[in-house]
Amino acid sequence: MIERICLVFPRFKYKSGDPPLGLCYIAAYLRSKLAVEVSILDTTFHPSFNYVSRYLQAKRPELVGIYFNTSMHADGKRIARMAKEMGSIVVAGGPHATISPESLINDVDIVAIGEGEDTMYKLTSLLPRGDLSEVKGIWFKDNNCIRKNPPGESLPNLDSLEIPALDLVDMDKYFNYWHYLDCITPKSRGINIIASRGCIFNCSFCQPTIKKMFGDRVRYKSPEYLAKEITYYIERYKVKKFFFHDDTFALDRNWAYRFFDVLEKKNIDIQWGCNSRIDIWDDKIMRRMREVGARCIHFGIESGSQRVLDQVYKKGIKLGQMDKVIKIAKRIGIYTGGFFMLGAPTETKKEIAKTIKLALMSRLNEASFSIATPLPGTRLYDMMKNDGRYIIDNNYTNFDYYKKISYSGGELSSKTLTFLQRKALLLFYLHPLRWGYILKYFLYAKSLSKLYHKIKRFI
Repeated sequence: MIERICLVFPRFKYKSGDPPLGLCYIAAYLRSKLAVEVSILDTTFHPSFNYVSRYLQAKRPELVGIYFNTSMHADGKRIARMAKEMGSIVVAGGPHATISPESLINDVDIVAIGEGEDTMYKLTSLLPRGDLSEVKGIWFKDNNCIRKNPPGESLPNLDSLEIPALDLVDMDKYFNYWHYLDCITPKSRGINIIASRGCIFNCSFCQPTIKKMFGDRVRYKSPEYLAKEITYYIERYKVKKFFFHDDTFALDRNWAYRFFDVLEKKNIDIQWGCNSRIDIWDDKIMRRMREVGARCIHFGIESGSQRVLDQVYKKGIKLGQMDKVIKIAKRIGIYTGGFFMLGAPTETKKEIAKTIKLALMSRLNEASFSIATPLPGTRLYDMMKNDGRYIIDNNYTNFDYYKKISYSGGELSSKTLTFLQRKALLLFYLHPLRWGYILKYFLYAKSLSKLYHKIKRFI
């Protein structure tokens, strides 16, 4: 059995208030089942390969698990080489490993596909000399041959998860960068949390990756377990604010109302927000969630062109729904944010202008304008790859939806897209509709600094 494990989160760009919850879940799961030493090498606040080398030299892990999303591809592979040179067994996991294991198998020993908790538990139990042929959901090398085991299964019960091992990352630094709800209660701490895994929708920019990671259905923690987790964070970290990073919070209304009832019954006094879709909300559920502390919702709106939403993004929403839902939220006292993307394949300059105008004239409090990015394994990637007009970059480092254009041959040049992105941000936050909201950030210096770092990603 392996005794020393190091999990690596190779984030070298964009300091963030979002800790690596996925690795923290795996670490907690391993510690609960095995007598092992687990550490997390997080480069978010130490973006240096010298730091990585010193850390690995100090820990001397037998097993190194590296999280890969597409933009982390090159940095993760470099760390994999460093770990292998030290004699560690290297496992690649995460979304990029799941959708493109062939791009990593020659640089690591094992590629883990899908959810990581049970897979890492089995690998830790069997390695270094056990038989891997029965471990589902992995690719591995055996006598210079690549073995591809059958897919694994998702955990049937999320209540079986341990509370994430946030003690293994620098939470004080994460608290300093955490920005959700700062315009409401700027001086209190906040933390990220997840109530569910999975998404049933078919948006072309993220599917089928999410379904390959988490399965075809949405699984929820029980409201009682989630309340217990929230109470733990309140007591352990003295937090008052929470943000749910579920793909679509409250999709199951019966679950949502039960969760709201549990918060009220247990007298859990918090302020919280979530990510969601605009087509699952109405006055009734918003009023109820406001009663139990909800203060903001971030919506994936993506485009001001119905054609782009339907034909390109396969989003399944109607633009008319946005204005109605945002007005309800404003009337009830819930802040709103919108995610928009510019530069979809076949999207014209006129359609981007519609997106900017839609965001500008809406009652949204916040907005982000990213560059449409065809991540490998998604339907958007396949759509563009099969269209002879587009050339997709082979350098995964350029798959950075904040600033970089990862393809050429579209309707608009990279220079034009970058200009329109910055124009959208500038016009949105300088519009009189946002003055009162932005003023709240100016009243507290630390919150203003967080807002600056958030917007800086895009410019």
